[in-house]
Amino acid sequence: MVPMGSAAPAPVAGQVREWTDEELALDNQIRKMKEATADLRERAELAKSVGDLDAEMALRRMWLQHAEALRRLEKDAPGISAASGEVVQRKQAVQAILQYSAAVVAAVSHLPDRILSLLPQLGDDLAAKIRAETDEVLRAAQEINPDVLAV
Repeated sequence: MVPMGSAAPAPVAGQVREWTDEELALDNQIRKMKEATADLRERAELAKSVGDLDAEMALRRMWLQHAEALRRLEKDAPGISAASGEVVQRKQAVQAILQYSAAVVAAVSHLPDRILSLLPQLGDDLAAKIRAETDEVLRAAQEINPDVLAV
């Protein structure tokens, strides 16, 4: 029979396996499932090429099971992501961005007056430059377009 992958090292007694966020991410799990499915198909073809019918049939069964599990996982992925909080509704994201940008605009619009009240010795030319820079930032804030969140 064609060998199946390599065994994972035995865990050290008393040590708990720590999984990284990347290892647990749904897109990573889907990629790993795709790799395993492709590997099983390749191994089935290898078994066929060497004439090992029993191994070929076993590998093809596993391949079909993996392919079906992968199909279900990909189908369920959007719901899983939404349920886990990784995905939020567009309306909520737009509302949050607009509220945040409104708060930033309010703070920035008052900034020149605050600076000039703290530093009254600044000349009119410097005050005009501060106001011009602030106006530029405010113009950029007005260009925030929540439509870019559309998929």
